Amino acid sequence: MDMHRPFGFDWGEWVAIFTLIGVIATYTRSSVSRTAQDSSRGDFQKLSEVIEGLKETMIKVNITLDTIKRDHEKESHQLEIMQQEIMQHREWLSNDHLRLKNLEEKDK
Repeated sequence: MDMHRPFGFDWGEWVAIFTLIGVIATYTRSSVSRTAQDSSRGDFQKLSEVIEGLKETMIKVNITLDTIKRDHEKESHQLEIMQQEIMQHREWLSNDHLRLKNLEEKDK
């Protein structure tokens, strides 16, 4: 093997071959990197859309929970009023019952 022409190529041809291999490797790496960036950008955009949808859903859930809370407070207040009225009617009935009993005893 000749040191000035390994495998039959001059040193300049070897430099050209390795330069070509380097250019191809750089282009391939750049292409893969660009594809990965585009894919990441698409994934990030999808993620952003999903997060926005989640925000909208959470806003609706919070509004619904606030409505439920107000309804519960209103119904609790109404129930309290009804319980007071029932207790008042029960007291009236009890008093009426006692008065009737007293009247019956007087009539005897």
